[in-house]
Amino acid sequence: MSKDIPLEWGFQLHGKSVYFDANIFIYLLEHHSDFGEICLSIVQSAVDKELDGYSGDLVLAELLVKPLKENNARAVKAVKDLFSKETRIELLPHKQLTFETAAHLRASYKIKLPDALHIATAIENHIEIFLTNDREIPSIPEITVLQLPSS
Repeated sequence: MSKDIPLEWGFQLHGKSVYFDANIFIYLLEHHSDFGEICLSIVQSAVDKELDGYSGDLVLAELLVKPLKENNARAVKAVKDLFSKETRIELLPHKQLTFETAAHLRASYKIKLPDALHIATAIENHIEIFLTNDREIPSIPEITVLQLPSS
């Protein structure tokens, strides 16, 4: 497991299927002072085949807003490169059943639609861990919600 990931974290992620919430990529792309390095290490673990990385199609719309607003072609390319074959992070489609599951999650846990859609996509694809840094996402029985360690 990558050296910058805390040891206990390495054991939780190693060999698992992990769905990345958008904030993981935002921290990585923006070189966040507290979370950028750990997010880089986690994504590197997917590249190194130490875990199976996933996210949903919605993440593209979430990540491309700022680069498009700033007319930053280099940043647009960086976002798209996150999901190349080399990174081994697969984008999963959001299907009709996924939207129904998202509605159930919103009704049960009062979470925002984008978060519910991401979590539902992970659940419907039998992903083991939902990795986020959104403290408003509660524990959900159908999937392990794992928060980034506090800085």
